[in-house]
Amino acid sequence: MQLLEMVNEIGSVVDGRIGPVMIKTYINRIIREVSAKILLDYNIASTTFSPTSGTEAYNLPADFSRDVAVKGTNVLDYEPWSLYAQKDRSTVALLTRTYTIMGTQILFNPPPNVSTATVTMVYGKQPADITTDTAEPGIPRNFHYVIKDGALLKALQAIPPSEDEGGRYQNMIPMVQAQFEKGVRDLMDSEANKGRMRLTPKG
Repeated sequence: MQLLEMVNEIGSVVDGRIGPVMIKTYINRIIREVSAKILLDYNIASTTFSPTSGTEAYNLPADFSRDVAVKGTNVLDYEPWSLYAQKDRSTVALLTRTYTIMGTQILFNPPPNVSTATVTMVYGKQPADITTDTAEPGIPRNFHYVIKDGALLKALQAIPPSEDEGGRYQNMIPMVQAQFEKGVRDLMDSEANKGRMRLTPKG
């Protein structure tokens, strides 16, 4: 489903009370929210860098959303801090090498003590906004309705009570929200069945 088509359909439901510019904003916001929950082929990227001996922190890519995996020569024994934190400390060596994401940087603890190493980070990236009329979301086409439903939900929630005579738009919210949440679950299930889905860690 193309951007203009989604904008027109949502605008029709809300009877023009939310303008097309704001609807486009909602569409892109939902694309980012869905992408943060589900990693698809289109929003997985990688970056490679060489750490400096004794240096703990390294900048993340500008489009970084969340990490998927870190691997490389001479640093294969580093594991995510989130996994280390869940382990029984009585059975885990205190000097376990870990990495964590903090703000716009990845931190290695302890800092690498090698002078020659290559690190490859596979990560989920922030999807670029779709802006042209013919642009489409990067998720599979049969799930484009999820983006439309999510944006419609935000549009309905944005209509002020003074413009909602009889509460017609407010009464639509539970149904649209249920459709959107079911669509997200169906998309997650579909990707799980393909064996390529990774969920956002809780916490």
